[in-house]
Amino acid sequence: MNKKQIALTLVASLAISIAGIGVHRAPGNVQSAQSPDLAKDTTIFVAGDVMLARSVNAQIQARHDPNWPFIYVRSVVSGADLAIGNLETPLIASCPVTREGMIFCGDAANASGLAYAGFDVLSLANNHTANYGPTGLAETEAALTRYGVGYFGTGSAVFREVRGVRFALLGYNDVTRQVDEGEVAAEVAASRAQADVVIVYFHWGQEYKAAHNARQAELAHLVVDAGADIVLGAHPHVVEDHEVYHGKPIYYSLGNFVFDQEWSPATKEGLALELTFHGTHLSAVKEIPVFLENYGQVSVRGIL
Repeated sequence: MNKKQIALTLVASLAISIAGIGVHRAPGNVQSAQSPDLAKDTTIFVAGDVMLARSVNAQIQARHDPNWPFIYVRSVVSGADLAIGNLETPLIASCPVTREGMIFCGDAANASGLAYAGFDVLSLANNHTANYGPTGLAETEAALTRYGVGYFGTGSAVFREVRGVRFALLGYNDVTRQVDEGEVAAEVAASRAQADVVIVYFHWGQEYKAAHNARQAELAHLVVDAGADIVLGAHPHVVEDHEVYHGKPIYYSLGNFVFDQEWSPATKEGLALELTFHGTHLSAVKEIPVFLENYGQVSVRGIL
């Protein structure tokens, strides 16, 4: 798919959502201690792959500015009540500065840029989180915690409550090795019993493919059948197709949000989402095309 086709696809998808055809409704399942606040809608911002390694990390270090990747999207990210994404970088002390390689790391202080952007919780369920082993994972978790950013995908579901609505966040990495379908379904079902809204974020699929594969569909349908309200995906580094299954939206790949892959239009152009909830009901899904420039700086068209 060339740049023009991708742009037309994203614009068309965005127009459909705004027109209301792309609005998906989900049944409520009130589990929070307090009743949902219906006076004001709740919004969730969703980003795809966030990589603060390699050329992105090198530029951050050269500028002494961990906020640099996010300065043009901060208002969009922080404007949501809850902002999530997939962090595809161990954040460690003494990370070697390089612009190449497939063993990722970023400086631990890069976590402050994530907080500056407005991210609240990030999935660590991906094939690069373990690049520096258990010690690197522990350092990453500590760095995020230091700057007030939560994480999920390394254990049990994480729950966040906003205006009386309890959200469950679960992350799974199907790239390093395939997940156990029975365990995943059981965990989603257990979260369904404890939350009003269940969001599952997968790392899956084939890199640079614009269409999802059978394995992705199998897992997505599995978790919806188990109780998931929204299914999200990352890893292909390009935007893939999406569908509605039993009334639940599935976004197979949101592509890159922050990355240094500027060798093709498809890897430079990603998709973010703004999910709007009226109480426990998903009332709208807004698709937001995002663009990468300068090997790691993200913008929304019309803001940069």
